[in-house]
Amino acid sequence: MEQQSDWSSCKPCQPADPGSEESIKQLWDLMEQAPEIMKFHIEHISPYSGDLESDYNQVFIDYNPRGFSGFENDAKSKQIFVELEHWIENIIGAKQIKEKKI
Repeated sequence: MEQQSDWSSCKPCQPADPGSEESIKQLWDLMEQAPEIMKFHIEHISPYSGDLESDYNQVFIDYNPRGFSGFENDAKSKQIFVELEHWIENIIGAKQIKEKKI
């Protein structure tokens, strides 16, 4: 069964005339939403987004060194592999095993 995205909360963009009061208000509204958008991104997509401490002092404690990929010296690529492995094994795979699909 294919997973379907929920687009019910999305609305089409209605751009205002550039430079108008309405467009300035839309821009400010978007900027005011930025902290909530970033919080959602950090909690649900990648915990390292916008984290300058992680950018400059990378410490990834959940990586098991492997030699199959050629990314052994690239910390961000390693973390991507770890996060994909987590999604495949613990989220998507666990759901499919529970539903007896595999």
